[in-house]
Amino acid sequence: MKKRLLVMVMMCLAFIGLNAQASKAAEVDVLINKLLEKKIITQDEATQLIETMQQEGKRENEATKLVVAEAAKEEAKNNKQVLPTWVQNMTISGDARVRYQSEDVDNDGLPSRNRWRIRLRSGIESKINSQWKAGFGLASGAADPRSTNQTLEDEFQHTDIRLDYAYAQYTPNKYITMMAGQFKNPLWTTKDLMWDTDVNPDGLAATFNFKASDNITFFVTPAYFILEEFKAAADPAMIAIQPGMNWKINDSANFKIAGAYYKFQNVKGSDMSIWSSKTNSLDANKKWLYDLDSTAFDAELGVKLPSFLKYGSIFGEYVKSDADTDNTGWLAGFKLGDEKVKELGQWQFIYNYRNLEKDGWVDWLPDSDFSGGATGVKGSEFELTCGLSKNVTAGLDYYLSAPIDNPSKKDMSLIQVDLVVKF
Repeated sequence: MKKRLLVMVMMCLAFIGLNAQASKAAEVDVLINKLLEKKIITQDEATQLIETMQQEGKRENEATKLVVAEAAKEEAKNNKQVLPTWVQNMTISGDARVRYQSEDVDNDGLPSRNRWRIRLRSGIESKINSQWKAGFGLASGAADPRSTNQTLEDEFQHTDIRLDYAYAQYTPNKYITMMAGQFKNPLWTTKDLMWDTDVNPDGLAATFNFKASDNITFFVTPAYFILEEFKAAADPAMIAIQPGMNWKINDSANFKIAGAYYKFQNVKGSDMSIWSSKTNSLDANKKWLYDLDSTAFDAELGVKLPSFLKYGSIFGEYVKSDADTDNTGWLAGFKLGDEKVKELGQWQFIYNYRNLEKDGWVDWLPDSDFSGGATGVKGSEFELTCGLSKNVTAGLDYYLSAPIDNPSKKDMSLIQVDLVVKF
């Protein structure tokens, strides 16, 4: 309190000094004019005297300005100290997207569906101290866990903003990270055959890292995900564990691989239809026929290229469930261009082909843009992204899907044109 009072007194004195300097200069001019009138001094002596007084005034002004600057600096420092550390360590990020989308189902007798959609996502993270961090995110859209899009419709309606995730994270050292709540998927995948990128799982997860050498790092990610809560029945859940390795082969090449095991609890015999695509096998009572415990593998080899292509990679995913039939899925693809698109002139092209059988994986987690997120489908995806400016991109995404041995389903195509601004 005393320190703050001293700063305020210094600033007031400086302000008074500035006004006093102006008054003093006016009085000196009057005095010199009187001396000239009475011929006590000559014109040359008067001019010299005025110049001397002006120089002296400049020195006093500079000294006064220095005092004011130091006082203001001290005041700003005191104000900053009022903010808690967790506020100073807070970061905000997000993106806004405008999309044109056209989808068509072959030979269904209906015209293509064309619509404009928007998406807004924003997240806040705060480092509470050296070991704890908390964060939450907001997103547009409805409750669908696989989509944050909002279709433009209903005479300029206002869209909903919902809680997208909220979590607490504990990092006791550089090798271990643990989190609880709803958070971004901690499991590494090369693409979205199994996990839509909008899905933020609920529950507990951790990541353990071990650096075997300068070029090789091993990691293990165990997780317990809550799937549903029933009042009068056992609650469905998923237990996952993913070990993997990241190998920096040299300055130009990198190889990453991981395997995962998924154990589903209380899914078989349950009603998991809220966000289901209705393509997994059901029993006579319309309940889940299998738990669909699964084993999965992901791998990617990336290489920096000494040409206009700049970077290239090949990647793949594979999954096999414990269903009796139609129990596998796989995806293979490649990437060319810049490794990331963040600046003007950067670009990236990605192609993948996938084949996901009916019971190869649960039908409420795959990419919702590929045949509506269903299982029992196959086909291609083409992606082109170009940088328009820093943190501004334009993208074109084309999906071409077909059913696997299901005459009741039809081929489907989907085109998306995106403008994305990140902040």
